[in-house]
Amino acid sequence: MIASWVKALGSKAMRNTSGKSYRALGEARNTFSDQQWIDAFAQDAMLLKRPLLTKDNQAVLVGFKASSAELQETLADEK
Repeated sequence: MIASWVKALGSKAMRNTSGKSYRALGEARNTFSDQQWIDAFAQDAMLLKRPLLTKDNQAVLVGFKASSAELQETLADEK
């Protein structure tokens, strides 16, 4: 599931860069591949930026900088 989120949003967008877990990775984090980020996210959920919104098991938004209207449009059911 995490791999599909990374594919949809990219590993950079999903990183919680303000947390202790992120800083604890040291400079090595700057050279991580997407697969290494997937593994890291799976081992430590504190590395994931929150909130992470999913729709139909697919990540659609991470973090929050969207307006209410943008959120409603993104999460609205297609009819």
